[in-house]
Amino acid sequence: MLLRSRPLVWSWDAVATCVAILLASGCSSARNDAAHTSDAGSDAGDAACTPDRPTCSPVAPQANADAPATTTDGAALHPRGFIGDPSILLEGGRYRMWHTSSRTTTPCAGQWFECLVQGFGYAESEDGQRWTPHRLPAADAEMATLVFEPLASGWDRVGVETASVLRGHDGRLWMFYTGHRTPNQPDLPWDAIGLAFSDDGLTWTRSGGAPVLEPTLPWERVCDDAACLKPWGGLLEPSVVWEEDAKRYRMWYAAVGTLADVPTYRIGTATSPDGLTWTKHPEPVLVPGAVGAWDAYVVSHVNVVRDPCRGYHVFYHGYGAAEDARCAGGTCTGYTPGSIGYAFGEDGITFERASTPLVTPKAGAWDAFFVGGPSALFRGTDIELFYFGNRDLERANAFDSQVGRVTLSCAP
Repeated sequence: MLLRSRPLVWSWDAVATCVAILLASGCSSARNDAAHTSDAGSDAGDAACTPDRPTCSPVAPQANADAPATTTDGAALHPRGFIGDPSILLEGGRYRMWHTSSRTTTPCAGQWFECLVQGFGYAESEDGQRWTPHRLPAADAEMATLVFEPLASGWDRVGVETASVLRGHDGRLWMFYTGHRTPNQPDLPWDAIGLAFSDDGLTWTRSGGAPVLEPTLPWERVCDDAACLKPWGGLLEPSVVWEEDAKRYRMWYAAVGTLADVPTYRIGTATSPDGLTWTKHPEPVLVPGAVGAWDAYVVSHVNVVRDPCRGYHVFYHGYGAAEDARCAGGTCTGYTPGSIGYAFGEDGITFERASTPLVTPKAGAWDAFFVGGPSALFRGTDIELFYFGNRDLERANAFDSQVGRVTLSCAP
């Protein structure tokens, strides 16, 4: 998505939007018991809680993943790197991952990007490092098997990305996701949040024919004219938990709107008793940092995990002036280099963020240019953080990414 006066911030959103434009032109109390909370499939066990601190307080900076995840035979998770935005559950000692991906339609009469379908792939792992992707026979020709993808007649027909998968109050798998509309529709920003259900994680049923959360607040859309006839921006990248003790769903999401006359991302939150009807907090709960901060330009792609003892851990993607300078002159045609930040809050609304990034690109490594798309979970008293990254400027696009994992170091 193009942020005016700033470089191109490439996300799966941008992939879908760019493909759509090309086609149109012809070419995230003192004790929160883990057993009463369904978030990112955490397995917290019996955390020894103290009244004044969470189970883990991650310390910045953290070490990067030594190597990206692979298949069980050591191959890349996707042959072309069409992978990002992991959403991880840990159930019965088994990791389950849904991730943004693309397949190629066959036969394809146009250019390669005209034949892409953007949706979600799926994989399982015993150790979180070596994975078995779900692949049907057609994947040999299509490069990937998608377990969820747009409907040709659906509101999200342009593409879907960035899933947040959890066990809902009814025991089923619930998947909240970003859906992309066809651009330039009257009074309809491009992005909104949809919902689907599944018993097995492979076959999904949509909740109705419309989004469950729309951009309705002024800071959730961008207007290019006084009447705002054809707004863009919208809501994307949800992170959702079910809180059994409060009998409610809580969602955090990124929104694209205008701040100081510049389009940018901010983080909002909403609650719901049933996952279908939502009440938004009226103002953003996380905004770009102060001038000079590492995240002064953008905060986006939020992932929130409820601590087994108290409060909420927030992981997010961000960048500031230094990354902006690296992209001077339009050299970053894909992702803008950025890092993963961390914040903590007792109530899920007011957060105290770390002054430095939690995970940054590591020179010379597989994630040397970009890290983002965090997905965290508790395993015992440890927090495991999954994310995706790119090696260099040439590979800084949605078609050459890999996924890694780190176990975070906690403050003593």
